[in-house]
Amino acid sequence: MSAEARSAGSPRYGFSMAVKLAGSVAAVTAASLLVWALGSFAPPLSAGTLVAGQYEVKGALAHGGLGWIYLAVDRNVDDRWVVLKGLLDADAPDAVGIVDVEKRFLATVDHPGIVSIHNFVEHHDRAGNPMGFIVMEYVGGSSLKQIMEDRRHEDGTLDPLPVPQAIAYALEVLPALGYLHGQGLAYCDFKPDNVMQSDEQLKLIDLGATVAMDDDDAVIYGTRGYQAPEIARTGPTVATDVYTVGRTLAILVTDFPQTNGRASGQLPGPKEVPVFAQHESLYRAILRATDTDAAKRFPSMDELADQLTGVLHEIAAADSGNQQPRLSTHFSPQRAIYGAGWDVPLTVTSVIAAVGEQVDRDQEQHDARQEAPGPFLIVGNEVGLGEPPGIAQKIEPVWILIARHPCS
Repeated sequence: MSAEARSAGSPRYGFSMAVKLAGSVAAVTAASLLVWALGSFAPPLSAGTLVAGQYEVKGALAHGGLGWIYLAVDRNVDDRWVVLKGLLDADAPDAVGIVDVEKRFLATVDHPGIVSIHNFVEHHDRAGNPMGFIVMEYVGGSSLKQIMEDRRHEDGTLDPLPVPQAIAYALEVLPALGYLHGQGLAYCDFKPDNVMQSDEQLKLIDLGATVAMDDDDAVIYGTRGYQAPEIARTGPTVATDVYTVGRTLAILVTDFPQTNGRASGQLPGPKEVPVFAQHESLYRAILRATDTDAAKRFPSMDELADQLTGVLHEIAAADSGNQQPRLSTHFSPQRAIYGAGWDVPLTVTSVIAAVGEQVDRDQEQHDARQEAPGPFLIVGNEVGLGEPPGIAQKIEPVWILIARHPCS
């Protein structure tokens, strides 16, 4: 996770020094800047170090926004592989606060598409200084960023992912983001770096920026080029996470403009990007997800997923020449007036017969939901319809079932 786009200008901001980065405001302490510049890129833990008497370090994996990330073996639990995520500056109150957030919220997160948090431990270095670590599930495989970089040519140009593949990636990870939202949490830092493809599935692998959406004092972390423009004012919301997904999807399917290795600039249009010209529905979906007006974005990950599923069906139909119909998750089959548009005259008998058929269908649905169906009253022979004009008459015998108790 990158700490580049920590937001300022709101009560969620707790650092003492503001540094402008391409229109976003980042905040760090002068001491943290000095540590970052002079010493933090030397891993403080070496291979063989035993952390908290349990986790044997095998080596450094990467340097994240909050410090070094190590691969280790859990000597107390079947020698399983784990990941230790350390702090950039254990003495920095904001850094400690991030770990406190993960302790409070992330230990309860339970979703197959999100990396599991095993433990929270403390280790003292040779000088006796405490270092906090989060112990996480190890997820092998390649990040989406690595998958993209494997498609980069020697001249620096990128061969974007095929659109169906990129959408499939998004559809697999969106339920995990929706789950976090259901827990009142915002992920905040969705990007290709933080999505890992293992042999079985995709997983979100870094929850360091995750915060409670109702926590006005939380420090906001994110990555420039992905973060929503209004987040410093509104704080993390579902809409700000939707924006990061839209930016990520755009980066997966295009050779997006880069500045110092980071996505920059506005979303290119169909005139600049052939894939958007070819798949207008994809472009419109991404355009809505990244709208500068948060109120115009998709209101949930479910609705974004439904839209992307429609785009995927449209592309499959165009490629195969066959329609790919699907049931919408937001619209049920349309109800209609019985016999509307028919040229033949209706009879009372046919209307009541149709009503009986509908009652039967409703009862079948009711029975599927109830273990023991209630009793029924059989009504037959003469059926009175009241005295509306022109429909007071004796009709042919019609048997219909009427539920004694209303169907739920």
